[in-house]
Amino acid sequence: MILTHQRLPASQGVDYQHIVFPREAPRRRRAHLLFDGSRVDAARQPTLSQPEFDFCERLFSLAGLALSNYRHAMVRRRLPACLRALRSKSLDEACIRLESRPELATVAINRLLVGVTGFFRDEAVFARLEHLLPTLARSTRPLSVWSAGCSDGAELYSLAMLLAEHKLLAGSYLLGADCRPAAIAAARAGQYDLASIEAVRPDRRTRFFNISSGQATITAELRAAARWRVSSFVKYFEPGEWDIISLRNTAIYLRPEVVRGLWQRIEAGLRPNGLLVVGKAERPLGATRLHQVGPCIYQRARR
Repeated sequence: MILTHQRLPASQGVDYQHIVFPREAPRRRRAHLLFDGSRVDAARQPTLSQPEFDFCERLFSLAGLALSNYRHAMVRRRLPACLRALRSKSLDEACIRLESRPELATVAINRLLVGVTGFFRDEAVFARLEHLLPTLARSTRPLSVWSAGCSDGAELYSLAMLLAEHKLLAGSYLLGADCRPAAIAAARAGQYDLASIEAVRPDRRTRFFNISSGQATITAELRAAARWRVSSFVKYFEPGEWDIISLRNTAIYLRPEVVRGLWQRIEAGLRPNGLLVVGKAERPLGATRLHQVGPCIYQRARR
């Protein structure tokens, strides 16, 4: 057994330690970081076969998305789950089901583009965000928050709770956007099972949720403050100047050249001192005015 520790420059924010067994060492050495900051293994990068490509291209098109923007390796790994969701044993069978029931395209795309989120996910990230809020609140204007790829809304509602606790919610503009209609419908409803709120502090559960019959519903105050939109941030970048943009564990699904342009647009869309929140495997490389100020958090320079 080989114990390895690799530390990259602090500017990249990567510090990890792992155990490598001898038989895995050659494969491990082929692993590397892409320029968008995500870690990949060069020896295990599956590509789409022609039938898989044709199926996925059609499915993405039905959802108003372009397959060309996404990493084929990530999509291919999700194909078995997609087929299971369509109750199909083959691509041909899946195509037949989609022809007879076009509404199943939403179910299928939900399985291909998994939206994993949760309330106050990564405690250290939210602790640092709370510490940085006063730097955003120095102006008398309300704040603008955009959760891109918001999934079921837990991330945006978590941010709304922080704003409410610091008396910054009133008048602020909070937008959650996701390319999947089902995700936006769930976010707008604001209803979650009790297991989903286990990471929420008891005082926040009392203040921001109505709990009944084994279900937790976001209070009217927070639901009224949040707006929701079915939209792909790759296809349509929300205009405006944002104080906080949350884009977590979403860029890793995109092709590197798409991600590079995305970071630059996000940098331009942030106000001076504005904050970008990303996933642990994501780095806004190429955005020269963003500097890291906490775990998974980057701040735009004043100039």
